[in-house]
Amino acid sequence: MLASGGKKLSQQTGRATYAVGLLALALTACAPPAAQPAAAPVRQAAPASAPTTAVSAQAPAPAALEKIVVSTSDPGIVFSPLYVGIARGFFREEGLEPDVQVIKPDVSLAALANDQDVAYQATIGTVSRGAANGLPVKAISFWFEKTLFYLMARPEIQSVQDLKGQVVGVPTLGGSGELALRRMLTEAGLEPQVDVSIIQLAPGNGRIGAIVAGGAAASVFTPPDDAVAEEQGLHRVPSPSEAIPLPFSGIGTSEKRLQENPGQVERVLRASLKTLRFMRDNHQETAQIIAGATDIQPDVALRAFESMAATLSPDGWASPEALQGQLESAVTPGEPLPSDAQVFDSRPLKAAQQSLGIAGRP
Repeated sequence: MLASGGKKLSQQTGRATYAVGLLALALTACAPPAAQPAAAPVRQAAPASAPTTAVSAQAPAPAALEKIVVSTSDPGIVFSPLYVGIARGFFREEGLEPDVQVIKPDVSLAALANDQDVAYQATIGTVSRGAANGLPVKAISFWFEKTLFYLMARPEIQSVQDLKGQVVGVPTLGGSGELALRRMLTEAGLEPQVDVSIIQLAPGNGRIGAIVAGGAAASVFTPPDDAVAEEQGLHRVPSPSEAIPLPFSGIGTSEKRLQENPGQVERVLRASLKTLRFMRDNHQETAQIIAGATDIQPDVALRAFESMAATLSPDGWASPEALQGQLESAVTPGEPLPSDAQVFDSRPLKAAQQSLGIAGRP
């Protein structure tokens, strides 16, 4: 199985609790009435001068956590701020209980735009494309400012120029992987779809297997999938375009939620900022949490996260180059770019930064 393809986090605890509650209610209804206990003797009230160290009244119950559904496209390492924030209790500190669900990005986007079933979406590129096309959604924070793509190829391919006349696969036609590949080819003096044929390959192990079997000469992989490809006989072909100024993941939400529940949005962003700070300062523990939340081996998780750590946003926002890349990738090539205000809303992030004493962008 591909390293980014598994998940151990439970997402169904709410349903289980609900079922147990119904069963308990049914059993109570069927039980015979209990005998009335004898009346307890009346006790005299304590005098005003009595010590008050013992508290007879029951302590108030802690406030219930507010459940929020956060969608991802897969349980991969690019969404690790969710796993780390949950494991370290940063969301709980803000009174939140995220329910992380793997949902097809376009399906999640439709739910997000209607503010139904999905409260926040971590596939930030999909949210940006939706906003650029007029949906009432906004990108409000970014976790990884750059997207890492490594060109992994068969042994005979030693340089990008060696791909001339070859077939190269991408995970999705029109996606960020194809964008990265096109930049790699162009910088090497090759014209995409003229000098090199670009095709879509099967996801996961199917893509690696297709290359090993000779169906393609190479493909682009994100961490930790590059390490899995290497284990299966492929090797990394260096390119200056491995790190693209394009946000990898982050937080998007609906305009309705921004308007009607700004307090919750700010709490989500505060938890996210605490998580980013922890991840930057604690690589080893971050990798352990990632390994525990996915089926990535601990050593692979550490190696993958360390390769991505430099792209982690220090303040929940992104560089002007990354924001420009996000706008460009949100529309079809040749179409006019949307305005920043149409796609991004940084105001709740600014409020969260100020509450935590962070002097960050934007």
